[in-house]
Amino acid sequence: MRFISDDSNPDRSALGPRIRVLGAGLPRCATSSLQAALEMPHMGYFPCMHMAHVAPHSSRLELVIAAMKEEDRRKRQKILHKIFDGYEATTDFPGFWFIDDLMDMYPNAPLVLNQRKGGGEAWFKSLMDSLGFFMSLTYYVICFPIKADRLHYTVHQVA
Repeated sequence: MRFISDDSNPDRSALGPRIRVLGAGLPRCATSSLQAALEMPHMGYFPCMHMAHVAPHSSRLELVIAAMKEEDRRKRQKILHKIFDGYEATTDFPGFWFIDDLMDMYPNAPLVLNQRKGGGEAWFKSLMDSLGFFMSLTYYVICFPIKADRLHYTVHQVA
């Protein structure tokens, strides 16, 4: 199940700056569909970083939070290399959050911007209807015993 377990098990054994496509669309703008398309064999951008590769892993969530809080560009990009190196592409979060840094880090990667039909109001409604619960105190209280869920809540609070 997406966001509960990461069973895609991407081979990151040869880590290195490999990002070849940057998805700059916000969550709830077909980022999962873009990820699926990029990872198809005929496209060849596997693995593609997406929140589904981050949420089940406390260590990755800790890196993302550290990068979100880091104000020094050079230090932040060093953290981002730990997150993104070894991936062929990125869509959704955390990629869109760091899009300026990623464009500098991977200057030859084309940028794909997904937009939600209906504009900002439709996007915000979709975001709140699907992800709003993860920003609530109820979610935090229910999931407090699980480290990855506490960190997932923290990501939403920092954002």
